[in-house]
Amino acid sequence: MSKPTVCIFLTAAFFFLSAAALLQHDSENVLEVDGFRNEETKEDDLLNKCYDEETKSTYKVDSNWLSNEKCERRICTRQRDSKTPIIKTMKCEQCTTCDLSTNVCEPVKVGVNYPKCCPLCLPKPLKKKKIIKKY
Repeated sequence: MSKPTVCIFLTAAFFFLSAAALLQHDSENVLEVDGFRNEETKEDDLLNKCYDEETKSTYKVDSNWLSNEKCERRICTRQRDSKTPIIKTMKCEQCTTCDLSTNVCEPVKVGVNYPKCCPLCLPKPLKKKKIIKKY
């Protein structure tokens, strides 16, 4: 190949690559939701908000909300030295400190919010001794 042909080829390749980068940049500012792009959240909003997959909602930094499906609380927070906020989740301890020889881990009724929905470590009921009457 001659020098002019190589120059034209490289110029055309550079043009197509830069045009593709510009086209892709437009789609980078949109967060895909539900896989159908029926809702859009701009990337700029995500610098000050968290997106929760379960609730399909965005939340401001330092806000907290309850999970609809699990016994937990979620908090939108920003890590030090990070521009993007993250979601931290507070969950129940599964009676890890419960001495099961004298206690029992009791689940709580469904439908109450965190932390009232967490299982409780309760003392085992005392066994009633059968009293045998002798006549």
